[in-house]
Amino acid sequence: LEKERVKASKWGLSLISQYIDPTGKNVLDLRCRTGALSSLLKERGAIVTCVEPFRNNANVARNARKISNVIELPFSKFDQFPQQENGGYDIVNVLAHHVLAHVLSPRVFLRQVFDSLNPEGFLFLDEKDIFSPTSHKKASVLSTGKAHQFHLGVQTTQLYLQSAGFEVLECDL
Repeated sequence: LEKERVKASKWGLSLISQYIDPTGKNVLDLRCRTGALSSLLKERGAIVTCVEPFRNNANVARNARKISNVIELPFSKFDQFPQQENGGYDIVNVLAHHVLAHVLSPRVFLRQVFDSLNPEGFLFLDEKDIFSPTSHKKASVLSTGKAHQFHLGVQTTQLYLQSAGFEVLECDL
């Protein structure tokens, strides 16, 4: 848990804070894993809603990280994440794990995310570039398992984001 917290602080919280102060902001954390980044955002004064497809991770987020608003939702229904009742989200965080490779339609998912954001809101997305050199011991970076619906590169990810309406500020390896 501590290792995840340190990584979330050094990378995730640092990245988000470069663009927006999370204090008082409504945050949707899609694929929150164990809630490390969500708990840091909550400590900074953000109002956090977490979505996690795996029950064990969701339970860790609830129990160890003390996050009360954790919704279990399979990747196949990730485009059905909860909407804000009064306006949209200020931040949608998808930094914990490459999600676009798992959802049924990256275009539909990203359009839902775009529509759920306030006009000045931010999406933070970390996606695996399958054409990037890898240190994995697998025979090929394309052999990523049956769970991946899509194999995305930087250009494809950027095109999906733009087609959903996003202005891309940074899209890099």
